[in-house]
Amino acid sequence: MTCAALRAKVDNGIVMPEVAIIDNRDSTLFLSGAVSLASEKLDLVMTAKPKDMSPATLRSAVLIDGTFSAPHVHLDTKKLTFKVLTAAALASLNPLAALVPLFDPGDKEAAGGCERTLQKLRDADGRRERGMRRRPRRRIGP
Repeated sequence: MTCAALRAKVDNGIVMPEVAIIDNRDSTLFLSGAVSLASEKLDLVMTAKPKDMSPATLRSAVLIDGTFSAPHVHLDTKKLTFKVLTAAALASLNPLAALVPLFDPGDKEAAGGCERTLQKLRDADGRRERGMRRRPRRRIGP
């Protein structure tokens, strides 16, 4: 691991990460969503941005929901299903074409990294001062 950074806002028992990043040599992981301390519910999404090319990948977001006592960690099956169906359809035309939807060129710039993480932390200070806020995907509070 190259670095990890977390900056979260707590409002009425709802914890929302403003910046939550884990960076390693191959990819950068981003965490978004919300956690309710009052109702003990989770609504988080972890996504990976690769830094290098992957010829065959079934990468998908990891969803973390449920409660503190019974968390449910699962893949975002919508994106995964689309990739598999597209690969199957292309395979019927040409077996090598099945690799096209599984190809991930990677992007070091989009993946970010430690330097971008630190910049986001600095930017989060300015956003809060200007009154801008992030919203969770859905309401999980009381």
